[in-house]
Amino acid sequence: MFAIRNYWHLFALTTVYLCYIVIFRGDILSHRFNEDLTRQFYLSQDIPYEVNGNRLFLSDQDIYAATGVLYLRGGDPAFENFEHPPLGKYFFGLSTLLTQNPLVIQLIWGFLLLIYTAKLGSELTNQKLFGLLAAVGLMSDPIFRDVLGLTLLDMGQAALLLMYLYYFTKNPASLSNGLILGLLGAFKFPAAAIFIVAIITIRYLYNRQLSWSYLKHIVLAVIVFMLTYTQAFVERGGMFNIFWHVLRMGKFFVDHSTASFFGASAILYTTGWWKTWWGDYGWMRTDLWTPIWPVGMIVGLLQRTFWGIIPVAYLFYLGVQAPFPRYFMIIVPFVYLALVSSVQNLINRYSRILK
Repeated sequence: MFAIRNYWHLFALTTVYLCYIVIFRGDILSHRFNEDLTRQFYLSQDIPYEVNGNRLFLSDQDIYAATGVLYLRGGDPAFENFEHPPLGKYFFGLSTLLTQNPLVIQLIWGFLLLIYTAKLGSELTNQKLFGLLAAVGLMSDPIFRDVLGLTLLDMGQAALLLMYLYYFTKNPASLSNGLILGLLGAFKFPAAAIFIVAIITIRYLYNRQLSWSYLKHIVLAVIVFMLTYTQAFVERGGMFNIFWHVLRMGKFFVDHSTASFFGASAILYTTGWWKTWWGDYGWMRTDLWTPIWPVGMIVGLLQRTFWGIIPVAYLFYLGVQAPFPRYFMIIVPFVYLALVSSVQNLINRYSRILK
């Protein structure tokens, strides 16, 4: 009874999520890995030298699914799809090895993202109902439903970010925070980890709260990040320069993932329109956009809280990053957290007036 009373919102969320998957997402449950992708990868745009056959263009999701399997077969994470750290792709490979379906792990990441959205929402509002509403709102968001059915890295990255923030805010001195931060940095290009560390560090410096325990958890995160490249160290007899490799990843993104003007991601986030950087460089509208995004961002900004400024700060941080709707997966949870917090504040305000 104690568990039901204290965690009823998580039980309810689990039930809703399972019903959604079973009833509406048969495409995910029936998905099977295409083994030929491991061959096609070596003919793809990801290979920098001349290939033995016709050059193929593979989507990011096909590349991540293929390289995850290749890593588990001894592939080199510093060569195959080197532009992203390997952890997220390892999970896709493990999911494929165990179930022949790389999207099974995506269902787990989606569930964790919803759970920690609910937990953070409950902590922020002191009301489990509002935590549940934030998670259900996120589950209904077009970007969540889209990424859930694709072998992309953004879902797991968003889940790890919320896990890190949840445990860090509860116990900033815990070294286990460094483990989660390291996993976050190694899951996809470490921009999200760098971003959140920069925000927290600036806040700590401003409040003069910087401590050795905080710095130690960052050191642990760096060690965890390096450990995900164990195969690269083994391939080179321990002579793998991971710092040079990180710079190489950064250079790749500067060369290949830059928008035509500053703020392109902010325009996409607030309007649903984005300017392409290929073909005729025209404007496109995404079906994944919802007006809830800019409304929630404005509401969060008006609240002047740490959680409220994260979407605005992240859009500014993206700067000249080439815009993609899925990049917003990492900040959309904060939109729903801001909205439920605002609703609770309004209810409390009118309750006092009526009294």
